[in-house]
Amino acid sequence: MFRTLITSLTVVTLAFMVSCARKASQDDLQKVCAHKLALQQASNPEEAAKDPVAKAVEKFKAEEEALAAEQKEELEKLDEECQAAKETIDSAEDVQKADADCNAKRNALLADFGKRAEQLKQDREEAVNAATEEKARADLEKAEQVEKALTECVNLLLKARTSSAKADCQLKAATLEAFGQCR
Repeated sequence: MFRTLITSLTVVTLAFMVSCARKASQDDLQKVCAHKLALQQASNPEEAAKDPVAKAVEKFKAEEEALAAEQKEELEKLDEECQAAKETIDSAEDVQKADADCNAKRNALLADFGKRAEQLKQDREEAVNAATEEKARADLEKAEQVEKALTECVNLLLKARTSSAKADCQLKAATLEAFGQCR
């Protein structure tokens, strides 16, 4: 009987101690949840998607380089044709006409490439603006998901009446496994 009384008293005392244990504050629980999310991200890193702005810039850079190479090739071809035509001409007057004709062709070619380059520049600006908006939307969506996960985590820890000692242990955990082992 004495043993039963001591056992009952011990159980009641332990229950009282557990219920009166210092509970973690909401700020501490937010830190715990942020730490948990960081550990989860470290253990399961998402493959970083390529920045859509950088992708758009890279695409148009390649197109601009191709256009510049095409322009250079066309101008060299025109210069060769003009040089060959001038070599077959004997009179100075005909050489001047050939030069004027070549200059007109060169100017027309440069104007055409100028228009194409301007259109490419405009397309690039539109693509970069669209990519910037896409990136902003994705960043906002990710931030909302993180905020929702933090709120859910804090609410669960509040319902579980997480003790301050457990919260301290979880904050010190270096791995997700160690985090889960805290009591």
